[in-house]
Amino acid sequence: MTNLKFLKNARLLIFTSLLFILNQKAFSQACSPAIAAPTLSANSAVLKCPSLTADLNVLVSSTTPPDMTLEWHTVATNPTAANLVTMPTSSTGIHYAYYHDDINNCYSPATAAVSVTNPAIGAPVATVSNNTFCTGTNGSITLRSNSIN
Repeated sequence: MTNLKFLKNARLLIFTSLLFILNQKAFSQACSPAIAAPTLSANSAVLKCPSLTADLNVLVSSTTPPDMTLEWHTVATNPTAANLVTMPTSSTGIHYAYYHDDINNCYSPATAAVSVTNPAIGAPVATVSNNTFCTGTNGSITLRSNSIN
């Protein structure tokens, strides 16, 4: 009778251990073996006129490994579809790059924070030439922006 009880307990222990391992695998997003985070050439970007977007992919200087995708997220840990940022982006704030392993569905560590800002747009400046306007004469008014880009 003791051997039968031992076998039941051993099976229960093996089953419980297997469930624990499978559970850990399902909720673990870090790749094993670990893959390196993307390498950045800069840690800031400015949205460009006229569309006010930025392609952050140009900031990545490393080559995307095979079977992986470069992704941008708004979080430094636990990237998900909910915080995925598509490129080009019009989203300002802090963004992080990851390599996503398409086969094992896991992520590299995040890069350092990348700050995305709006350009400083100045008030329009009006320039008037030939400011003596008489009937039948021409003049001009030029409007320009003091934008940085």
